[in-house]
Amino acid sequence: MTDDTTHTFSRRRAIKVFGAAGIAGLAGCSGGSDGSDGSDGSDGSDGSDGSDGSTTTESEDMTTESEGTTTSSSGNLEDSMMVYTTTDYSPVLTAFEEEYGVTVEQSVYPGPQVTSRFTTEAQSGELQADASIQSLQALTWESVAPYLAEIEVENGDAVMTEERRSVLEERGAYGKGWPIIVLPFGAPYNTQNVDTAPETWQDFLASKWENRLATPTTSMRSLYLLRQKQGDSADEAMSYLQDLDQNISQYTPASPPTVQAIIGGQYDQGVHMATHFVREGVDQGAPIDVAYPEYTLEHHNAVGVTADDQNDAPNLSREFARWVTSDAGQEAIQNELQFKPANPEMEHGHPHMQQRLEEYDPEMIPALYSQQQARDIDATLTENIDRIEAS
Repeated sequence: MTDDTTHTFSRRRAIKVFGAAGIAGLAGCSGGSDGSDGSDGSDGSDGSDGSDGSTTTESEDMTTESEGTTTSSSGNLEDSMMVYTTTDYSPVLTAFEEEYGVTVEQSVYPGPQVTSRFTTEAQSGELQADASIQSLQALTWESVAPYLAEIEVENGDAVMTEERRSVLEERGAYGKGWPIIVLPFGAPYNTQNVDTAPETWQDFLASKWENRLATPTTSMRSLYLLRQKQGDSADEAMSYLQDLDQNISQYTPASPPTVQAIIGGQYDQGVHMATHFVREGVDQGAPIDVAYPEYTLEHHNAVGVTADDQNDAPNLSREFARWVTSDAGQEAIQNELQFKPANPEMEHGHPHMQQRLEEYDPEMIPALYSQQQARDIDATLTENIDRIEAS
């Protein structure tokens, strides 16, 4: 079940190889150096995910009973499927397997590799994936979306807020990817070096933060857009980034190593980063915590289903999309993965992260942009901020 030449892992083998640390680092997105938004490397796909080798229980029929309720998955569903992911979703996939009596394999590719793998196979007519779990950003990119089916789910309003729907419709990508996890961006900090963390975006510009901040380079791209969504002109947003640049010690390649460097004291504070990487350090008693500015990026991990003409067996993957956006799937994300489900009515599965979200109560803003927008913004950043160009 493993193809070492293509780095394809079955779900269970990956756990065997990488162990629990893979789950602790979960974030599942694609397109960046660590995966989060399809281009700004903050989704947490650090590649350390997988599984443990055995096969899953299969049932002869497609009807199972759970806690007194009967779930029919209808007679035309396949008995197995393949999912491409940026990180390990074993607990969620196992819950689906147990409810439907099927087998789900996942192939884990770090960062942008899942997107390139998916599109390369699709373009050659050899796509092996029935579905993909990665950043909503990547699923709506022009190179990926044509190979995904536009689908509806039964409980769509539970995960597709009005603002998320508006952003997707503006991109012409509604129905191509369904949010299943929310990854709030924020500001991780070293609790031994920072007495009072910045709580507003203006606080990050104070002179006392000179040479104390760090952020992944591509986080500046989404911050540039975020400020414009809050009312800045393009010039005003760039002026803010130039002022912020004065206090940044280093632009980093990805969020996971940046958090580790903050824990180690190399930097005091991170700026505009995916914050789920803080969870493991908090659990281990490391000197790490997180603050949230008054508004921040709401990044999503999402599920997309391979289009019919790319796959002979799409029905089970469609059922998976319906399930993972339902209460049962969202509860698996909350309880088993300890993440914030896409359903805004549900709390973060990690108590400490939920506590911080309640304390700071940031306005969460979805921001999706096209591949061409990403290229244009990168050109603007490198033109106006010398150290980003140098990096």
